[in-house]
Amino acid sequence: MHTRDGSGNARHARSPDGRRGTDLQKLAALGAGAWLALVCSPAAADGFSRTVDVFPSPIELRLTYAPPAALGTSAMAGEGSLGTRLPYEGRLTLRLPHVVGESPALGNAQVGVSYDIAREGRLLPNLAIAARVDLPTAHGARNALPGVRATVGKRLAAGPLESLRLETEMWTNGPQLTPSYRTLVGATFRLRAATSGSLDFIAIRPAAGFGPEERMAQLGLSQRFGGASTVRLGLATGLVDGANSLRATIGLDTHF
Repeated sequence: MHTRDGSGNARHARSPDGRRGTDLQKLAALGAGAWLALVCSPAAADGFSRTVDVFPSPIELRLTYAPPAALGTSAMAGEGSLGTRLPYEGRLTLRLPHVVGESPALGNAQVGVSYDIAREGRLLPNLAIAARVDLPTAHGARNALPGVRATVGKRLAAGPLESLRLETEMWTNGPQLTPSYRTLVGATFRLRAATSGSLDFIAIRPAAGFGPEERMAQLGLSQRFGGASTVRLGLATGLVDGANSLRATIGLDTHF
């Protein structure tokens, strides 16, 4: 998640050069993409990504789905997202989690803004801050729920080790805006020209009553085919509320 403070965006909306209409058009496009995320269902892939050059700043559409959690069910949890660049090298993202298949449902739409506030140098890492608001679009939701995330990353040239990163995230739950927390320490590795791997250690401490506590280690492998498609495999193991857990994932990203 990346932090966007929104101040630059507000100045941009007030500028007299006619850009206000462009910003409104972008927001309208984001809403249209959220509708697409809700009505489109995948055929045989866990992930789908599409980049559409509608405006001078490209709009990226990405749909991601997880396999059914249990045999004999057709319900799949997914997320649709749209993103575009903001002035001063920021990024605006709209996400819409949902469930398709039996008992379709809509989650809380999320609007996020992110900026790099300290650029990576020869010795210094990159620092990115992201702010988000979860809007009450899910059934029974009543409040907007803010959150924030900070990411520190450093690219390396140490053999196969490509980069290191540290993420810390806080989001809120319920009418009292009770905080939950997530921490990630990870590394990426360049295995071959089109193949990369990752190793992440993830800890999630949710607010009481808002999900299980998790301590997981996750291995990832991605293989790029040409310039448009990437297949992703993942295997995570660890503790979920004190019980052993093993998860496998597969995904496909495609750019048109």
